[in-house]
Amino acid sequence: METSFVASEEYPSIYRIRFMPSELTNLYNDILPNVAINQVNDHLIRYVTSCIEPIGWHAIWRTVPNDGNGLSTQYDLEVEIIDVLHHQLVAIGVVLRQLHPKDSELTAEQMSEKEKLLNETKVVNIPLTQLYVISDGDEDNQFHRTALVIEQIRFFYTNLWRPWDELDNSESAGHEVFVETRLKPRLELSFDMKDKIIPQSTVNRIKNLLSESWAIKRKIDSIDSYKSFDSMDISIEDNSEIDYINETDLVQAMRLKLRLEDIEREMRLLEDKHLRIIAASLRSNTGDTNGFEDESISKQNKIHLIGKTFTVEPLKDILNSLSQVITDPTVPLMFYNSLSQALASVRSGDKIFLMPGLYSCPILPWIERDIEINGFGGTADEIIIEAKDSVGDIFLNCNSNKVVFTGLTMRSTSELQCLLMIHKGFVSFNNCVLDGAHQTRNALIVLSKAKVEIENTRIINESGNGIISRKGSVVINRDLEQNLNQKQDHKSHEMHINLNGGSPSAPLLDDIIDT
Repeated sequence: METSFVASEEYPSIYRIRFMPSELTNLYNDILPNVAINQVNDHLIRYVTSCIEPIGWHAIWRTVPNDGNGLSTQYDLEVEIIDVLHHQLVAIGVVLRQLHPKDSELTAEQMSEKEKLLNETKVVNIPLTQLYVISDGDEDNQFHRTALVIEQIRFFYTNLWRPWDELDNSESAGHEVFVETRLKPRLELSFDMKDKIIPQSTVNRIKNLLSESWAIKRKIDSIDSYKSFDSMDISIEDNSEIDYINETDLVQAMRLKLRLEDIEREMRLLEDKHLRIIAASLRSNTGDTNGFEDESISKQNKIHLIGKTFTVEPLKDILNSLSQVITDPTVPLMFYNSLSQALASVRSGDKIFLMPGLYSCPILPWIERDIEINGFGGTADEIIIEAKDSVGDIFLNCNSNKVVFTGLTMRSTSELQCLLMIHKGFVSFNNCVLDGAHQTRNALIVLSKAKVEIENTRIINESGNGIISRKGSVVINRDLEQNLNQKQDHKSHEMHINLNGGSPSAPLLDDIIDT
């Protein structure tokens, strides 16, 4: 496995590091012999401290957008390292010059933040995992070992370390040896993904689970109440004052932790090469009911109604309106305040209706049932599903035979690869708006054997292509069919449809496996 960094010919040369699976197995066994999970970070820090050059080397810094560095887009910058904070796995660097993107490709806001970094800030703290050591000018290979160690650390934290490893405060975490129980399956999984041994649908699932789990970890870290609660030991008889706990934060943190535990369980199955196929089968055949639901009701299709609030008088009007579009008067109604709750409860054949309002969604489950999601009681501009920060690379994944979206807006608030990825089946959009907010690269990515139909739908404010269609997929644009004699302005009017297997300048996803 080789360094994944792809640089332009105009860039300075970097050290190219190649690993074999056996080399990595031996390496991590040597670095982490008999090391418990809760001691892994400390041992890696000691290893870095003993091996890495603290000063005098140059590197290409590939920035991560919105990572606390003041940059909202990805840059490649040449930096000179003047110190290394080993205990944080961070280097202190002086920014020398901008390699990519060109100034002509930047917005006014991006130009301003870039100028501030280059001319005012200059000295920055950079995670070692974002650095690629430059070999130009290093005739004696003095910094080759530094490059090697950074690549080893980058691979570990990108492919072998999980957020639940850091949050595991159980007694077993002090005794469970990392290389004995967790290293081998994760290492095999990384190489199987890289070698395309695992089906693409499973790879996509793994990537999205990991992306979601790290987003949850960042959210948990930001909630102080969770940390306070996690370390508390308060008995029933204890009369200590605990009013300082923020109950809202505490409840949110516990919900996030429960979701993280669900992801950990699924990932443990997916990491096991013998259980991986069974895990995929279980996921696709899991029942839809939650708790002890009446059997006669659980077998019926339902209407899932989502609103910001439900009060008596407006509810009468809602039910009146629903009765005009629902033919079966006995269909059960389910009420929710969020789309994620509804998606977690649906079964194939169910319909979701969203009332007017802004629904901010931090994380959404995959759509793996044949359902309809309809705006109701307002226009598409009044019914907005919004991706909150840190949702990962993809806002919503469709992986079922048929999904229908009608009369609503999907909007991003941060840099995404796409708003919606269609893995298989048929997805239709009617009277919808897909808004990239000038940050999302693509509105839709349509994978092989998937089909999309668009009618009366606007794709706006995307930073790349409107739709990326992979080879073997089908995209039908009814709006273009109805206006064959009208020339469409792709630049200002939203619809960049690529039917030839994608664009080399718009990669499908950043690999989880970086080295």
